[in-house]
Amino acid sequence: MDREGYIYLGVILLSLIIIFYSVGSYLMSDSGREYFQASWRSDHFEQLSDYENFTTLEAVFSGNGPNCSVGFIMSDGYHRPGDRVGVVLYVYRPKYYRYNLVFIVKLFRIETGGYLIQLDNKTIDVSGTDKVAGFIGEVYFSLPMSEGVKYLLVVEALENGTVIDMIRSIIIVPIQVMNARLTLDKKVYAPGDTLTYTIVNIGGEPVMIGYCYEIYRWTGESWVLDDKLTPDICILVGILLKPGGRWSNTITLDDAKPGLYKIVVEVRGETTNKVKKLSQEFIIEA
Repeated sequence: MDREGYIYLGVILLSLIIIFYSVGSYLMSDSGREYFQASWRSDHFEQLSDYENFTTLEAVFSGNGPNCSVGFIMSDGYHRPGDRVGVVLYVYRPKYYRYNLVFIVKLFRIETGGYLIQLDNKTIDVSGTDKVAGFIGEVYFSLPMSEGVKYLLVVEALENGTVIDMIRSIIIVPIQVMNARLTLDKKVYAPGDTLTYTIVNIGGEPVMIGYCYEIYRWTGESWVLDDKLTPDICILVGILLKPGGRWSNTITLDDAKPGLYKIVVEVRGETTNKVKKLSQEFIIEA
């Protein structure tokens, strides 16, 4: 090999040394360790469809097939920022329960396009299962304080390292703004007519309503509660309206005097617990 060949080889070796040194320095840095650990923890992006398209190999959780052995109570639906969510597992059918199963509970944040970011995961050790009471274990996570976010809660049942069954739920934390609209079937009524009012949830979180309402009459100076048109007793049944949902109720205007009135209905945000009073004016003509 001539002199130029040795120089060329030396340059290549020096370049490789620089590359290996740079990679090693990165892996030893905080960012490098976080990346390395994250790859082993599976904290990288995953697809929601991976879980939606999962096919049960052997039914473990109740409702997933015959001979299932594990029952569960699992968080789902709408929640507030910072809420505690999780799952409780118990022996559903002792005859089919096996003590070699491992349960891994995972919490993901669902990103645009169905990508998933794993926020946390915990393992339930079944070796301590209470054979009498049937309690297997429980896992809880605290949701981040973010608003307008969806989460995926997953419980995987593994046997010899293979996922054979799973359950999942979607947890929604809406933007903490409650908004609803009240409308009437018409504006002018006669004494004895029926009045139908409708509540529409136009916000991002579910709202709770009931059969309670108040009717006020305008005296020319102020609004005064009309005791005859406002019920003394109302039904305190909670009706849940999801975003976009609507609910109607029909009342009678017996013994109403001509004048200007307004109906007031209270709604409450399910996750924010905020209260808002909706009102609409109407006229009663003789």
